[in-house]
This record gives sequence, C-alpha cells and structure tokens, in this order.
Amino acid sequence: MSNQDSGIQISLNDFVQHHKKNRSKIFIIFPIFLLIALYGIFFYERNYLGTLVIHEIDDFEENKYSNFKEFENIYPISSELLITNLYRELTNKDEIEEQIEKLGLIKRNDFEDSISYNIAKSNFSKNVKISLLPMLEFIGTKNINDPNFSNETISKLTNNAVIEILFEHRSKKVIYEFLKSISNNSNQSLHRKMQKKFDKIIENKSFTINNQISDLKTKRDILKEHFQEEKRIYINFLVGQAGIARSLGIDNSQLMLLSHEINNTSSITSIEKDQPYYFRGFLSIEKDIENLKSTNTIPKIIKELNSNIYEKLINIEMELQVLLEDKTISRLKETYDSSPINTVYFKSGHYSPDNFTLTKVEPLGKMVLIILLVLFLIFLYFSLLITSILIEKSKYTSSS
Repeated sequence: MSNQDSGIQISLNDFVQHHKKNRSKIFIIFPIFLLIALYGIFFYERNYLGTLVIHEIDDFEENKYSNFKEFENIYPISSELLITNLYRELTNKDEIEEQIEKLGLIKRNDFEDSISYNIAKSNFSKNVKISLLPMLEFIGTKNINDPNFSNETISKLTNNAVIEILFEHRSKKVIYEFLKSISNNSNQSLHRKMQKKFDKIIENKSFTINNQISDLKTKRDILKEHFQEEKRIYINFLVGQAGIARSLGIDNSQLMLLSHEINNTSSITSIEKDQPYYFRGFLSIEKDIENLKSTNTIPKIIKELNSNIYEKLINIEMELQVLLEDKTISRLKETYDSSPINTVYFKSGHYSPDNFTLTKVEPLGKMVLIILLVLFLIFLYFSLLITSILIEKSKYTSSS
C-alpha cells in the first residue's frame, strides 16, 4: 500500500508492528466504544406505537336507533354511517393539532413565531396514522377459514368497518392521553354536529311545510273569492227575478200549473228550461236569496258552471288538510328525544381508550445495527492504524 502524495510506503509489516504496539490501547478503547454503542441499541429509550381500534356500535346499541328507519330520507342513522362520520372527525387536521396543543406535545413558547409553531404541529401530526378499514381486511382473510365463522358472521365482517388509530411517542402516558383525548373529543364533536343537524332539519322541514300551507291557503282563498263573486252575481240575478215575479203578481211557482196544461209529449224539465226563472214565484226566489245570504256554501248551479275551478278548489283543500294533519315532525322529535343522540351517552363507535395496545418501535432491526456498528469499528480501527503509521514514517523521514 502506498500514499502517492507523500511518497511514503506502507507495508504489511508496518500494519503488524503497529498493531502489536497499540493493541493494549485498542483493547481498552474499543470495548468502551462497543459498550456505549450496544447500550444505545439495547437500552436507550425507544418510541412506542400506541394502537386504538374503534369498532362499529353493536346490535344492542344500534337498535336504539331503529325508530329512525321511518325517517331515513330525512335523518338517516346506522352503525356504518356513524363510524364513517367519526372517521371524518378523527382525520380532521384541526382536531389532531388541537389535541397536540391541548396536551402540550408542542409548546408555543418554544417557537419564535406562530408560523414555525404551526409547521411544528403539522409535522408532529404525521406521527398519527388513522385508517378506516373493512373488518375483513383488519382481521385478515386467512382467519375466515376458521370453522367457527358462520356465513352470517362472514357477511357481517365483510360489511362492517373499523377505525385504527396509530400514534408514536416515547411516553406511554402521552400515548394513552392522546388516544383517549382524540377519540372522546371526536365522538363529542360528532355528537354536537348531529344535534345541530337535527335542529336544522326540523327548522327547514317546518319552514317548508309552513310555506306550503301558506301557498295553498292563498290559492284556496283566491278560488273561494272567485266563487263568492259568482255567488254575488247569482244573488243579484235572483233579486232581479224576484222583482219581476212580484211585479207580475207571481207569488208561487207557475211551473207545476203549466205542466198540467201541456200535452203528454212534453215534460216538466223542458218547461223549466224554457220558461223564465221568475215563474218560480217571488216567495220561493226570495227564500232562496235569504238562504244564500245566510251561508258561505257555494250553490250547486255555480259549482256546475265552474266545475274545473271547483275541482281545483277541492284538490287544494285536500292537500291543505294532509299538510295540516302531517305528524312527521312531531314523530321525528319523539324519536329523537328517546334516542342516545339526545343524551350524554352517545356513542358513534365501540371502543375503550384503556384497551389500547403498545409496541416498541425499532427504526432498524437490532442485528442490522450491530452489523453496521462492527463495520464502523473495523473502519475506525484501520483508519487510526494507517494514520499512526503515516505519522511515524513522516517523523522518520523528517529526521533523516
């Protein structure tokens, strides 16, 4: 081996001689380095990975929402929907960073400005991994071959989902507090949102129904006014006919008298149709006028003359009655009031922060670290040996 820059020749004998000369130092220094490195590998405090699994609520809890099936187009609730919405709450960036700040994992006083602080919180939040997984994927498809799994169980596992929260930190206590805080706070946040959503639905539904009722009443009143005007016109007509009958001295109906004087080839209907109305007599006509003025009913003749409009009025009255008797809002309120959403015991998923699991995090395998350490020590040893030889030969050359 040679060093061309200095012109100094290094032989194998030089390595052997220097090794014998410095081996006492090597045997003292290298074990110390090795012990320190091994201590770092095996005994230095490692991060822990905390895992919290949140399952869908069980059948017993889901049955508490069974009455909502009647209103699934208005306010849908199911175990699948609850856990999906909980996942959205958990993965909300603001929610995660709020928990980081709340637990003091990143302190504002350690940063000069808010920008650096927010960046640090954002980077720290990367230690949190949250996944929504199908139950089948979570437990592993190989476990489905278990003979204890019925077809019903397999179907349920296929349809159900779980949330897996992973959080890495060196403190077990911090992991526990974080998993507990983020799961409980997300559940409470979803609870509040569902309550607000319900209130908004009731408000919108009531607003819509009231508007529909108001519109139908307006249409009904317009049509009723039309018939009242037709009625006034009809009454004026009768008043005129009664006046004619009185001036002619026709007090009682002359129609029946005329019917006895005509041939059998005619009929009373043709006589009524062809003869003037005042032939009914002013007593009869004035009685009709009195009856019409004393009631708000629509005379049959006006209904017949305005049959299309009257049909519209009947349909509007029916629609209005349906809306006025609609109990959807009251039934929905009763269902809501008796559900967990209206209590402090609301659960969007089945979990217990106390049942989280912990595993030690090894950035690299210990064997890999040991191999790298040995290679580094060998490299360090030869580097020191070569340096020692070069220094000694350089001194020898200078003295000669």
